[in-house]
Amino acid sequence: MSHELEQRIRERAYELWAMSGHSHGRHEEHWCTAEREVIAAMPVPAKAKKKKSTAKMPAGAIAASGARRGKDAALHS
Repeated sequence: MSHELEQRIRERAYELWAMSGHSHGRHEEHWCTAEREVIAAMPVPAKAKKKKSTAKMPAGAIAASGARRGKDAALHS
């Protein structure tokens, strides 16, 4: 966990503690709540676009696969 993230969580946990009237014995609850809130508020990084494959199937492989046979048969019927 980065120092900056931990510091933000610590500050939010303190705010929650203060808002609860400085209640004792709830530090784990305040920390977990703060952690969820801070992480949920973080921006989600954009997903990198997948590169399309530029590899082409050789012409002989297409004919051998039967992929074109269906089209050819439909055209010649």
